Amino acid sequence: MNDLLSLFNDANARHAMIVHWPIVLCGVLPVMALLVLAFGHKSRTLAALTLACCLGASAGAYAAVQSGEDAEHALPMKSGALSVAEGKAVHEHEELAENGWVWPLIPGVFAALSLVRFRSVAPRFAAGGLLLLTSLGVVGWVATTAHAGGRLVYEFGLGVPERGKAEAVSGASASTGNAGEASKDAGKPEKHEGADAD
Repeated sequence: MNDLLSLFNDANARHAMIVHWPIVLCGVLPVMALLVLAFGHKSRTLAALTLACCLGASAGAYAAVQSGEDAEHALPMKSGALSVAEGKAVHEHEELAENGWVWPLIPGVFAALSLVRFRSVAPRFAAGGLLLLTSLGVVGWVATTAHAGGRLVYEFGLGVPERGKAEAVSGASASTGNAGEASKDAGKPEKHEGADAD
């Protein structure tokens, strides 16, 4: 539990945990939109669930932007002065993510319209079709933003523990685990090889 709390206190680790919430919710939006388009006339539940997914993705994107701001402020302290290429990559990711909480609300509008019982079928199909198209657009935005964020970590190594520190933490955890095993074994009676011979 202490490890989880210490991770959450680290701005970069906190951002990494939060950012996957909107990524997953936006990723399932096109599937839900397709189901609304195909079966929405039979039940409003699918449209309601899709609307909830859009709202959750928007809230998650807002939280991810806020945690990303904290992570950005922590970068110079963790990584020293950023190079020109690193600064440009950080700025690109920030620009893509900024106001990102708005994008999931666009398919959310069409999900809400899919809840309306129109007299003719055409408006419902139009709302479902636009829901599908805009949700695909949101997935494109999420993929581009996530790729830009991934470059910061995997290409530039920003926002991750220094190699020596990570190995020290890993070694400490391993030694703690070994010590725990040793203390468990200490309480067990010793077996002698010739004991079963009698």
